[in-house]
Amino acid sequence: MTERGEANKLPSSLLVEFSVGKSLFDEIENQTGNRAGLDKLVSQAISCFWRAQAFAKQEAIFSPNEVLEDINTESLKYLLIPYYLAELYSKESNINERLKSIKESERLFNVFLCECENREIMSAEDRSAYVRETEDAGVMRQEKISRYKREKELQEKLKRILETEQRARLKQQNEDGYDESNLASTMDSESTEREFVLALIHIAIGRSLTNLKTLKQEIEIVTKMIKNINEAEFRQPSRSDPRIAQRKAEEVVATLRSDTWDLTSDMRARVFTSGLSKPSITLEEFAEVEKEHFDKKQAMMKEMEKNRVKLDPDTEEAIDLETLKTRYWDDWRDNHEKGAGNTGLKSMFDVAAFQQENPGTKL
Repeated sequence: MTERGEANKLPSSLLVEFSVGKSLFDEIENQTGNRAGLDKLVSQAISCFWRAQAFAKQEAIFSPNEVLEDINTESLKYLLIPYYLAELYSKESNINERLKSIKESERLFNVFLCECENREIMSAEDRSAYVRETEDAGVMRQEKISRYKREKELQEKLKRILETEQRARLKQQNEDGYDESNLASTMDSESTEREFVLALIHIAIGRSLTNLKTLKQEIEIVTKMIKNINEAEFRQPSRSDPRIAQRKAEEVVATLRSDTWDLTSDMRARVFTSGLSKPSITLEEFAEVEKEHFDKKQAMMKEMEKNRVKLDPDTEEAIDLETLKTRYWDDWRDNHEKGAGNTGLKSMFDVAAFQQENPGTKL
């Protein structure tokens, strides 16, 4: 049986879920603006890819010991499922779920890279960058530049393949008419299709290696940020407001998620800027927050005043309480001599020397 004949035995549900998920992923990559709509698309795409992953595992389309040469072309694209899931999880904008999502994204990037390494798809240069434990800034910079150049070459390769297939489609239309069955098989050359999918995988490998470095930095920043927010709320619970913390956290996440963000460039840009934090809310919003705090404090004071027990100063209980206060104050004055601890701003050595010269004199 030919390789394509074996591929036709794959469940249609796997292809459907993967295709829908990929379409949603492409739409997400090209969409800007509506955050709520984008979050919905991300959630739908994640669900599609997880279902596709479940179908792929159920059908066991990949054997544990298979390498690149053993995998049929039709199944090759399903190796990209963990990569697409990792990219989607990294787009989470809710700060309450952000840390959990980027950790899952980091895990899935590692799953994808390990799969590519075990199946001998990863290049020697990418494998060296992935398994290396030490981080040399100069080496990492050169690797990043090299990956960028290779990705650019692969993008050009994909563009050439698509243009070739488009010309073939137009030629076929002219020869055979608008037959949909013929149009569906335009990429009939198995080597061309395999070349196309492998280019996509190598682009995904390069991006995964870059994203892992960024995610590692972001996990540290978000962890510290959440810790600082929690500590601020613990120190000043009455002054903290979850909306302000949420707004600041979302601003940090939006900066980290931008495609142009780079830690070194960001630090360099901050050198000659003010060290003061910019306002995160408007004056109207701040006044509203202050009013809420004031109303809560007033309500609390009224409740305390309402529950306070008022004693008649002439009753025996009030007299006993006043006697106890007076007795406690007398005991405290007996144990703390007047002027004790007041050295008149003299140093410890001056006081010791004065006491030796004037024994029995109290300071």
